[in-house]
Amino acid sequence: VSRYSFVALSDTSIRIYFNILNGYAINAYNIALNRPTNSSMNFRTGYNDYGYFVEVYGIESANIDSLFTLTLTFKGDNSTTTLTYSALNYIATVIQKIGNSQDEKLLQQKNMCLAIYQYNLCAIDYFKIGNAWEVL
Repeated sequence: VSRYSFVALSDTSIRIYFNILNGYAINAYNIALNRPTNSSMNFRTGYNDYGYFVEVYGIESANIDSLFTLTLTFKGDNSTTTLTYSALNYIATVIQKIGNSQDEKLLQQKNMCLAIYQYNLCAIDYFKIGNAWEVL
């Protein structure tokens, strides 16, 4: 794994970038996703300026903290790479790397991550626990 990115367009996604063996593309690998029960998470592959990636998409707001397992098996020799991850892992990594920096751009990124964390807590409360919010 060489890089991660958190993508929040119409749904939440995590892109996991891989260093592919020289002379091969992502289609030289069998890819499997083990997702949480009752989740609509799925994956697609792609390539951009950062390299080849597997994008796990359809991560529901109440599942930002849910672990998924991604397994890549090289078709040439059946060697495997397995990664267990969650969108919340990405958030925690960003917050940890920024630390106590006072750089304005980094503080904005850290605050965005903290807001996503709080959003996840509210989504868990709303969807998993079943507490409906009342309008006063």
